[in-house]
Parts: sequence; C-alpha cells; structure tokens
Amino acid sequence: MKRFLLLLLFAGAAGTLWFVTPHGLERDLCRAVRGVDAEVGIAVVREGRVIASVGGDRPMPAMSTFKFPLALAVATRLDSLGLPLSAQLEVTGDDLWPDTWSPLREAHPAGGRFSFGELLRYTVAESDNCACDRLIREIGGIGALQRYVEGLPAEGLDFRMTEREMSGAPDAQRRNRATPEAMALLNELYLLRGDGCFSTIDLLELDLCTAEGVLYKWGAAPSYLKKGGNVKKIGTASPPPGLGVGEEHRAGGVRLSLQRGELLVLTTDGVPEAACEQYLRTCGALSPRELAAGVVACASESEPDDRTAAAVQLEPVSLQPHHITRRARNVSKAGARPHI
Repeated sequence: MKRFLLLLLFAGAAGTLWFVTPHGLERDLCRAVRGVDAEVGIAVVREGRVIASVGGDRPMPAMSTFKFPLALAVATRLDSLGLPLSAQLEVTGDDLWPDTWSPLREAHPAGGRFSFGELLRYTVAESDNCACDRLIREIGGIGALQRYVEGLPAEGLDFRMTEREMSGAPDAQRRNRATPEAMALLNELYLLRGDGCFSTIDLLELDLCTAEGVLYKWGAAPSYLKKGGNVKKIGTASPPPGLGVGEEHRAGGVRLSLQRGELLVLTTDGVPEAACEQYLRTCGALSPRELAAGVVACASESEPDDRTAAAVQLEPVSLQPHHITRRARNVSKAGARPHI
C-alpha cells in the first residue's frame, strides 16, 4: 500500500504549554463563596486550560459579556473578506433606538459612517447596545453569531437575543447564556493568539492506490476541494495544538476521496477565505503549482500577512507488465502519483 503524507505546520513562536493544577485553589475558592446568597460561577484558566473551576461549567446569563464573542465574530468576518478595521459602516437613526445605554447615540444622535474599529470599541470598551446590534446585523443576525460560537473551541455559549430584544422584556435578559469556563477560555485563547504563541497544523494522509485519505486539522484555516468551477470548503473547529481542554484538543479529521481532476488546496489564515473561494471558482484549469501561486497572489490586496498555499492533485499512471510481480497480477494496473 502506497501512502502519501503531507504535513503543513504553520507556526508562530509556539509557547510552552503545560498543565498545572495549583493545590488547594478550588478548595480556597469554594471557601470564599460559601454562604454567599447568589449563583456563583468561577473558572481559572492558564495557557488555554481550565485549572480550577467552581460552578464554572454552569450556564449563566451572559448579559453584556456576549459582546466579546461578537467582536471575535466581526473580526473573523472582516478577515474572511480581506477588509481592514478601518472599513466603513453606515449607522442610521433607526439603529440608535432610545431608552438604552449607548454612548454612540449620545455622541452622534443622527448616526453617520463609522469604521468597524470604532464600532467595536463602542461595543466592547463602552458596552454600547446600539453599536452591538448594528454589528450583529452586519454579520448576518443573531443566528449567524450563534453558528460562529458553535465552531469555537469553547463549549457552553448560547446566544439567542439581540440587545434590543432583551431591552424589551426583562425576562429575555437571561436568554443569552454562557458558562464561566467558556468565556474564560475565549479570553485566554484570544490573548495567546494575539501573542502569536501557537501553531496550526494541516496533516494529509492519502492512500495512492485508492485515492482515499484523511485530512487532520489543528486550528488551521479552511481547505478546499476544487473540480472545475465547483469548490467545496473543508474545515473543523479543532483548536491549535495544546490549546484544547482534555480530550477536546484532538484534531478534527475529515475523510475524503480525491477524484480524478480534483485538486485539494490548503492555505494559511493569511489568505482571506472569500478571496480564495472566488479565485478557485473562476481561475480555470491550472497545474497545482500555478494554482497555489494564484491563491497566494489573489490575497495581495488584503492586509499584510504571511501567506502559504499548497495544492495536491493525483495523476493516474500506467504500470508496465514487467513492473508487476506474479503475486500482484490481480491488482489493478492503475496507480497514482501526487503532484504538488
């Protein structure tokens, strides 16, 4: 059996990630909240791992803390479109509804054009409800936000209501739920990502006789299967290696069968998803080398970043009779070799 292995390791300075449980920390936390007449949840996270938890896995009203995952969703959306934070967004008077906390409305009662960076600052730093809902609308609504958080390496996030919907009914303020562990993990992973101290991995294992294989992904950008103008995106929610919790750090494996004429394209996250997909659908028939070069080039107008692309295609080859042993004569005379 012939197997082809392709390993793409995209690394910043991978930090030393290790797990330490401080002795007695949970006991001390339990003692501190004992007798408190309140629902308490505490999660202590270090280097992407929960090291102590008191009710930290219990869903609680998220209140305005859901604005942080929203900011991550907006940043991801901008990145996929190749847009900078300075890109402009229109805010109308209808977006600035009364009787809610909104420093944006107080400063600009008629609305106007604002950068995404400004609206994110209002949303996260000043907890602006109007700016929050304008950003929710821009990414496709509250359902789009929920779909985004379901793909994050932190379970326990359930967001169903906008700020305007919550302001209209006091009971609705408890509809958005989050566990302390999930929110603490998101904050920690964001800080680690900002420092660049993690690696992402694409590992392709491909059987050259059957053209079947598995693509393992650890925190990696989406990959693509291209055949003609048809493009299928491949992605998983697995976090970068070392940043998962318990068994959740395992790579997401996607089984695939590479058909004749089909190309598998892998990229780093420096290549915007939208630009990459558009290019792959319209670029026509290219060799793997030309295709990979084109993918990198199509992202040249986006924000400066490191960019790498790899394209894999199997090419059928005929095996001559004198290359086939007596034992293997009943095996198909067709094989394949990888082109990268």
